[in-house]
Amino acid sequence: MSKAVLSKQAAVLQEVKKRTPSKVRAIVDKLVHYFKLMIWILSSAQKPTRDQLRTSSRMTLIMILTVGTYAFVFSLLRYVVFGGHFVSLPYPYNFVLVGVTAGALVGLGVYLYWSIGKAVKSRKGK
Repeated sequence: MSKAVLSKQAAVLQEVKKRTPSKVRAIVDKLVHYFKLMIWILSSAQKPTRDQLRTSSRMTLIMILTVGTYAFVFSLLRYVVFGGHFVSLPYPYNFVLVGVTAGALVGLGVYLYWSIGKAVKSRKGK
């Protein structure tokens, strides 16, 4: 494109900017900045290494275990102190409690399996 065409387009853009209200322009500028930031993040992100993936998996399992244990202990304390139903949560939440507790137990089992497997392999090598 020639300089004349580019300068004409720039003049048109300036005219449009003058006509648009400042709130709309601020919103558009924020959206443009947000999308540029997203593109930058996606272009600079790297695939995690195997060690990073293991570490994040372990941390996730530990968090699931912690939340499940927390919910289970408080449910048990409520049962001991107030009596009544063991799990007296409304419909969707009682399944969430059971699911989190089961997930915590499965996560702990998988973590222990991995840890024991590593320990056995390291002892065999000696």
